[in-house]
Amino acid sequence: MKELKNYYRKWKRITFWMSLVIFIVLAIIFQALNEYVATHIAGMDFLGRMVIGVLLSAATPIGITLGGGKLWLMYVNNKRWKKKYPEYDVSGKWDNVSTYTHEAVIVGNTGKGCPSPASVETNIKQTCHSIEIEVFSNNELSWHSILADWNDKKYLEILYKVDYKEIKRKQGSPNERFGYEKMRIHTPPDGEKPKMMSGDFWHCVENDGKPMYMGAVTYTRK
Repeated sequence: MKELKNYYRKWKRITFWMSLVIFIVLAIIFQALNEYVATHIAGMDFLGRMVIGVLLSAATPIGITLGGGKLWLMYVNNKRWKKKYPEYDVSGKWDNVSTYTHEAVIVGNTGKGCPSPASVETNIKQTCHSIEIEVFSNNELSWHSILADWNDKKYLEILYKVDYKEIKRKQGSPNERFGYEKMRIHTPPDGEKPKMMSGDFWHCVENDGKPMYMGAVTYTRK
């Protein structure tokens, strides 16, 4: 999502200049502290002088500045953007229902007809730079996203992988297959997260790029 990446870049520039100013201020303060302490630690033991020397060394303001900047950018990337752009926030738990509507005619198709609708709980993780569907697993299969991203602000596109477990492999399923989903984001009220996404999916793509099944998919926020 271009807007989210630009938002992060803006804060990265701001953080750089803020960190530079903070470092200069800390360096001045630490220099003054060093001059003050130098006149008061003559009578301290070696360990005490060593601890104070480490705490007031040049590494301390550098560590504070770099560490603070990194933590702030992590917050921007993971959390802060959600307040600015809630309409793009698809992170969290969703009920995912896939309804098979069409059985493609391809080599290897058994012609047994479309499976029953499949319903799973989907957990989406999102930052300014990435969208990821965490692994879902049951006794038959596991699936997760390989690649996911926005398309033209209104659509979420997901390339996913399905790994079949032994119980399904004994029924003729392969070790793995791939699929693709393209969903429209239902526009939420101002200031709210999307509560529904719906669109189409192409399931179990073979090596030649043809799907075994196609249908409709709906995500509803829990």
